[in-house]
Amino acid sequence: MLMEIFSLIQMGIVSMEKFINMENIEALNDEDNALGKKNQKDFTLWKAWKEEDGDITWESEWGNGRPAWHTECAVLATKSLGNAIDIHCGGIDLKFPHHENETAQVEALLGATFSNYWLHSKHLTLEEEKMSKSLGNTVNFLIY
Repeated sequence: MLMEIFSLIQMGIVSMEKFINMENIEALNDEDNALGKKNQKDFTLWKAWKEEDGDITWESEWGNGRPAWHTECAVLATKSLGNAIDIHCGGIDLKFPHHENETAQVEALLGATFSNYWLHSKHLTLEEEKMSKSLGNTVNFLIY
């Protein structure tokens, strides 16, 4: 199940100017076509179950699967913090597409502003490389 970027533009949730300035608006690739995308910036709301998902699946009207990443965060935020958030924070790498898509879903559903302010931080670096658990270059601090 996908959310179409042009429907968000028509609803006024995503501006055409923002859309035009997005990077990578080339033609759809094979994976995009297989997903049924009409535009490269369309994004997944529900992911169909795959064998590697194991037991992580729910039944839905769209078939067995799970919420996509942006959907999970949109639901967790509104369920935990309410329909409107004063300040939403995250790393600069989450600004697009994650926070854009999260906002689009909440605002399309509720018809109201999701977050009043956004605070995006730069990454911590260690020896000129982004600090990351996956790279194994983190520093642990003991708290007493």
